[in-house]
Formats: sequence, structure tokens, C-alpha cells
Amino acid sequence: MATCCPWWPWYRRPSTGAGSRRSSGSSPRDGQMLALFCHPRKGSRRFNRQSFLQLGHTKKTEAAAATAVMVLSLSLSLLNGTSFVGKVLRAVSATKEEPLAAMSEWMEKTADPQGQWGTSSTGTREMAVSGSSRSNHGPCHGHVCQLHYHGGGLVAYQSENGRVTIQFRTGPCLRIGQAVAFFVRDGAAVEITILAVKKEAVMEPISRTGSVAAMGSKPGALRHSKRLQREIGRFHNATVEEQLKWIDQAEVELHRLLEDDGLEGVAGDRLCRLVRRVAAWLHRPVAHAAAQDSGPVEAKDDSGQKGSQLQKRIRGVLITALQNIDLQDENTLNCLESALSFIQGLLDQVDLVSPTAATRQWRQLASLIRGGNLREDDTKTSGRQKRVPRADCSGVLDGAYHPNKRVKGFPTVFQGDNAIQLQCSSCPATISSSWFFRHPGTGQVHVLVPEKGHYACKKRLGNTSPWIPASGVPSKLDRYDFLNFCHHMRESRYCKLCGGRNICEHQKIRHSCGTCRKLARQRAEE
Repeated sequence: MATCCPWWPWYRRPSTGAGSRRSSGSSPRDGQMLALFCHPRKGSRRFNRQSFLQLGHTKKTEAAAATAVMVLSLSLSLLNGTSFVGKVLRAVSATKEEPLAAMSEWMEKTADPQGQWGTSSTGTREMAVSGSSRSNHGPCHGHVCQLHYHGGGLVAYQSENGRVTIQFRTGPCLRIGQAVAFFVRDGAAVEITILAVKKEAVMEPISRTGSVAAMGSKPGALRHSKRLQREIGRFHNATVEEQLKWIDQAEVELHRLLEDDGLEGVAGDRLCRLVRRVAAWLHRPVAHAAAQDSGPVEAKDDSGQKGSQLQKRIRGVLITALQNIDLQDENTLNCLESALSFIQGLLDQVDLVSPTAATRQWRQLASLIRGGNLREDDTKTSGRQKRVPRADCSGVLDGAYHPNKRVKGFPTVFQGDNAIQLQCSSCPATISSSWFFRHPGTGQVHVLVPEKGHYACKKRLGNTSPWIPASGVPSKLDRYDFLNFCHHMRESRYCKLCGGRNICEHQKIRHSCGTCRKLARQRAEE
């Protein structure tokens, strides 16, 4: 009772002696009747209206009326909200001369057990105490934006003050995003009904420009689309270590498909599956300001540095794979339709003009997917050399090694009749090489081997696994600087007469010059 009526002890205080004086206009009986009226467990939500009427006829003084109205307003505001208190005060203020009589008359008029509307003495229509009022506004239209596990949820709609989200406690079987109509009552949504969706409002397939058709337009596209969405969720829910492990496996698989097998039949299907899987790992570049993390430096070093080159490697795998796939073939295009549509959607959000390494990779993807060449202003690079065509690169085809076009152009490099078997130093894998190098000074012949070694073992072990000739023939790496000899029969980078780039101003090899090392230490100390 103390929480409902803070003046309750004052009304219940009895007379303690002959010298004590009661407050004018109040009596113990008034306090008892008022307590009976305000008690939350007495009567129904009408708060024992007959007791209040009996109180109103016991003492009709201004002090008792003011006290009764004040206590009544406070009690009802705590129990039934402020809307009902406003009606009580409006009814009381209708007749200033006899406030309790006006209140009694109003409560008698509104004593409707069915909660129907009554008419007050002032001619205005009022509602019974036990009733609840509906919002004066019409039904609102919005959509379900959140559902709670225990029932109810949130609906969002557009009001005069902007977008508003309110809560609802009960409703029909709903789904997130479903259009509904409802009324707003006491700050909550009630009487929720589901709006029928017209057939014309159903989302239609998105039309794409270029060589990629709309997703889901051909049989089997829905199955590939579901796999793509499942792979997107799997990759984004994985840790950085798991993501790095998956991209390592994808690079090894791509290199094995391009090195060992042709791109026909089973190998072509495996390459298409690889493109669909890796495309789900791709996302558009994030702005530098948004990518900055406000966490501790240790957290950045652990995760950020490991995954900094992850997207670059993913784009590289996609570019290499798409360069070896014929997208003009109808069956291949149907197989890659969902993945290509996803990549094309990301390309629409990328700025292809900025001269960055990531932008160059995005331009290559755009050129491969959309077909044809990009605009001339989009293909400009920042003064760097253009990428060498794949036909002019070194590699292994059908188990036979061949160097790149620049190495083949040296007069000291030639192709022999006999092929030398090369074996990996870390695994039983073997390839053959029929290309040789003859030293211009000594005339000694060396067999050319790939500089990067066995790619699969390098990814698995983390270090280079060189190729070793099986017959004991001396080998020579196919690096350009190692094979570039000047007319003085020396490597051009170490020739003092030609001014090689590794010769310092003291006419010594740069890494073995003591004066240059001393100057470098002094600059580092400063």
C-alpha cells in the first residue's frame, strides 16, 4: 500500500491525545474510505466505486475534495496509466463548485460493466474505467523486422516522424519481412493482420548485361546458387587460419590441374567446381577508414597481418582459372552461371579507375567475365610493365618443362634432342626438361630447371623444393639475371666494364664493398 498511496500513514494516524488536532476537512473515516478506494486488492479495476461515492457524501469541503483528487490521480497513474487520470481530472474540472459531486456523477455515468461508452454531464462521450481505447489513427502498414524466441517481436513502419519500430506481444504466424497491418494501442502494435502479396510484387530475376545471363534462368542454376550461398556462410564464419588453409589448398589444386592434366573432361569439371568454390570467398574491397580496427595492436598483428593478402590471392586464383576456361561454351557458362553473376554483382560496386594493385585485378576479372576489352582509360597502369601473356610464360605442359619467351631469346639457350629427367627434392614427383644453357666463356652445358621449384611442395612445406637432374647433369635456374651475359662473357649485373647494376661507385660488387657497408651502418644509426 505504501507504493500506491504515500500519504496512507497520514490518513491512518489516529488521535493520540486530547491536545491533538485533526486536520481540517478530514477525518479517520475519510482516510479509511479513501484507503479502501485506493487499495489495489479491493474490488475490481473500478477501485470500489461505491466506497468512493460514500466518501464523497461524508465531507464536502474543499480540502477533502482536493486531497481526494490528488490521491486518486497519483494512485491511478501508478496503476492504470496517465490517460485515465486525464479523463478523471477533466470530469472533476467540469464543475468547479462541487468537484466531488461532478466526479461522483461522472463515475456513475461510466459504470458500465460491459465497457461501453457513456455520456458525461458535460455532454462529451467518455469511456468506462475498465475499457481500453484504440488509437485515433487508422490502421498502420509496415513489415515484421524481428521475432522473439518467447513470442512477439518488432514491426517497423513509416510515420510522420520517420521510420518507427514498435513492439507486439501476440500475433498470427509471422515471418521476418512479411507485410502486415496493425493498430497502435498504448505504445504497442495490436490486431496484427497479414497483408496479401500481389503476384506482380514478387521479385523477378535480375537482368545482367554482358555475357552472363540472369541467375536461375537455366536448369541447375538454383542448385549451384544454394551451394554458393552455403559456401559464403562457411567461409565468413571460419577463422583466419582456416581461411588461409583453404586458399592454400585451392592454389595447390589449381596448379595441379594446370600442370598435370589437360583442361578437357574431368579436369575441366574440377576447374569449374574450383571457380564456384573460390568465388564465394570473394568480397568487394573495404575502404581504408572503415577497415581500421580500434582494438589493441596485438589483435591486429595476429589476424590482420595474416589475412592482409588473402583477398589478393583469391582474386589471383580466379583470374588464373578463368583464363584457362572457355566461357563461350554454353555448358561451361551454365555451370558457372551463379558464380559469375555473384562476381559481376561485386564488380558493380568497385571503382575500376583508381590505380591500385587490387583495382588491376578487378579489371582483369571484369574483362574475363564481361568479355571484350575495357575502356582505354580503365586499363591504364601506373607506368608498370604489362602482364606477359600466358603463352609466353614458363611452365610444365604434359610433364615437360619449357622456359619463357625472354629466356628462349638468349643466344646461349637452346633446345636439345634428349630430355633430362628432373626429380623433386622433397617428393617423388618428376618432370622432364629438354632446354639447355651453354656458358659463353667455358662452354659448359647446363640443363635449365624452374627457379621456383616444385610448386605443390613449396605450398605444403613453406620453402622452395628445387628440381634435381636425375643423370647428374649440372643444372641452371631459368632466372633472367643468371642467363644474361654481356659481350665480356660475364653476367651483366656483375660486369665492371659495362657498369652492371650490382657494381657500386667504388668499382666493387655492392654486397662485398666494405665502404658501402660502413656508410649503410652510419645512416642506420642516424
